[in-house]
Amino acid sequence: GLAAAPGAVTATPASAHSVRVAWQPATVPGGSVSGYVVERMTKQAVPSALGSLYGHAEVQKVMTYTSVDVPNRWTNATGGTFTLAFGDVDEPLPGTVAATQGRQYLRTSVDLTPHLGRRDEIKVCAAADACQTLTVAENRVFNSTHLYVDQVYTGATAIGATLYHRDTTIPLAWDASAADVEGALDALASLGDVRVS
Repeated sequence: GLAAAPGAVTATPASAHSVRVAWQPATVPGGSVSGYVVERMTKQAVPSALGSLYGHAEVQKVMTYTSVDVPNRWTNATGGTFTLAFGDVDEPLPGTVAATQGRQYLRTSVDLTPHLGRRDEIKVCAAADACQTLTVAENRVFNSTHLYVDQVYTGATAIGATLYHRDTTIPLAWDASAADVEGALDALASLGDVRVS
């Protein structure tokens, strides 16, 4: 059976990105504890409708469709891979990009096709205070040297700009199990507790 909640729970910073959690063992009448589940939630800036600052359960559905021209024609995926992303657009991508004011493409110093997908939201930063958020184009060139976007780049022309994207899972098989998807999402630093069914 389930034990009572453990007592004397403490949380202390262990590093800039981790917390050390400790507690007194819970008791199980006539038995012993075989394991614990530790859940993590990210504090929100604004309380939820119930007044909580620590998030709420959220249900997400992943669906595929045949083309951007037929957005309401849903189909079953029968091959390939997919990724899921969460959080702010603040994860740096490898290499740099050249962004020219008034153009609708970026030139990349390294191949970003393994790291980005069409319609991914990205952020180009020529300097810390000079960033523009863009979206990878659905139907235009995206190869090892060029990345077309849906919007015109309006910032100052820059060579060596940094490109960011959301924290993203490893590629998952089209028929990944719920456990595989949950494991990949749990590995994202930007995401709290996840349950996939």
